[in-house]
Amino acid sequence: MMLFLKPWEPLVAATSIQFFEHELLREIAGAHALYGRRVQAIAKNSTCDDVLYRLDDGTFSQVHLTFTRAPPGLPGWPGHDECEKLADWMIVVMVPNHIDHFGLW
Repeated sequence: MMLFLKPWEPLVAATSIQFFEHELLREIAGAHALYGRRVQAIAKNSTCDDVLYRLDDGTFSQVHLTFTRAPPGLPGWPGHDECEKLADWMIVVMVPNHIDHFGLW
């Protein structure tokens, strides 16, 4: 298990993991970079609709889910940022989100 700093929270319940995995699959269309990839939801930002996924090749992708009924009509949506290593995501995203969340700047 990994330590996530607030506002990020690990997804540990199977129902939560499945919910966010199914939501991503429902939202992406054939032209999306994540289309056809196997994903595992591992964490959720409690202040927005961002979810961190581990991809089938061991890399990670943070996705801003839209919760629309069909894939968004805009190319590249839902928005996502990929990181090769979890440590990179932690430094670039999680730590700054934590600092912003608590107003520590």
